[in-house]
Amino acid sequence: DIQAFKQKKIQQAVDKAIGFRKVIDIISKSKKPIAGHNMLFDLMFIYEHFFETLPVTFFEFYTKMSAKFPHLIDTKYLTHFGILSNTIYSSTTLQDLYTEMKRSQQQQRLIIRSMSLFNQPEDKINTKAHNAGYDSWMTGFVLAHHLYKSNIPIQS
Repeated sequence: DIQAFKQKKIQQAVDKAIGFRKVIDIISKSKKPIAGHNMLFDLMFIYEHFFETLPVTFFEFYTKMSAKFPHLIDTKYLTHFGILSNTIYSSTTLQDLYTEMKRSQQQQRLIIRSMSLFNQPEDKINTKAHNAGYDSWMTGFVLAHHLYKSNIPIQS
């Protein structure tokens, strides 16, 4: 029927226009923890591009963003302020933390496994910092290392 076909085409156009916003909404509704490294600008970008114009004050931004994503974990903040560990690191850049923690992991025989098909990303993907996939891996690794050092269990 022509009307159903037109309606389907309209819905497809709307879905395409909305695009990634659906993913953001699903993540927000899940209320699951979101980890990042030095993620304030990333959060501001997400807010500005997927919700509304950035609020004038940081407090208003923080309040609104916390309502959408209540469990934000910034590994740079955790490391810099020693929140989960009193270990002092020579640098809090993501690449440096990952390298130092990986060396420590090997010394302690700590195994951090990926949920993907491979155990270490070095085996399969571009391992340059600022590659989104690799940065995500390093951030998860840094967070898992902090949790392990703090004796906080990680659920599968």
